[in-house]
Amino acid sequence: PARFSFAPDVAVEVLSPANKPRDLLKKVQTYLKYGTRQVWVVDPDERVVDVYSPMPDGALKLLTVPAGGTLTGGEVLPGFAHAISDFFPPPGP
Repeated sequence: PARFSFAPDVAVEVLSPANKPRDLLKKVQTYLKYGTRQVWVVDPDERVVDVYSPMPDGALKLLTVPAGGTLTGGEVLPGFAHAISDFFPPPGP
């Protein structure tokens, strides 16, 4: 917040083995606190995307889009729609 005077509409985080759940949740909350409208957390191991949005009461809304689903931008990115399976390489043998 000290370096920027705006927040992105969408922030994307890709999980790595070093990510701790508590730290990741804190990062999501920070994005939303400063005005980001959605945070997408991509989990390459599970092949899902968790979409976090702020609720009017300050709570977090979480929508998990599974591997067979489609990620949409909703009101934040109108017209954006992409199959989750396209984000990941095909599973190995």
